[in-house]
Amino acid sequence: MQEKIIVCDNEKCTGCRICEYVCAAVHEEKLNPRLSRIRTVRIDPVFDLAMSCRKCDNPKCLDACARNAISQDPETKLISIDKEKCDGCGYCVDQCRFGVLSIGIDDKVAIVCDTCREKNDGKPACVDYCPKEALEYVAISGIDDEKVKKFHHKVQENIDKK
Repeated sequence: MQEKIIVCDNEKCTGCRICEYVCAAVHEEKLNPRLSRIRTVRIDPVFDLAMSCRKCDNPKCLDACARNAISQDPETKLISIDKEKCDGCGYCVDQCRFGVLSIGIDDKVAIVCDTCREKNDGKPACVDYCPKEALEYVAISGIDDEKVKKFHHKVQENIDKK
């Protein structure tokens, strides 16, 4: 199976947060974006960007968990949280450099994007419901390097203005 991630086209994303609401509805049956496994980040004044787990090669969240509640599938790189082991300490949240892990407000355990692997026929619901089609579920090998370079350039320009 090819390693895939959810990517956001920052030129299409409006920051509407529908992806967050859909994610919370699919996983928690509640319309509360704080329960979402995807985060919409505003990088003022340039753009909005939806972020989910980046499936790091050496995830710091995994290393930060003293209870061994976090695992990573070696094939798909998906991060999983064992709710029986997780005590909600938040060390994994602190270590995620992308800010995409959080602690659930109801059960106080870590939550992270699972790409809807057990829901929505295994396709991320946020991708299906994005009204601007800004989200795609793509193989890492298929990511457009030019778009990535353009994105990094735009971020750097914004940093330089401050």
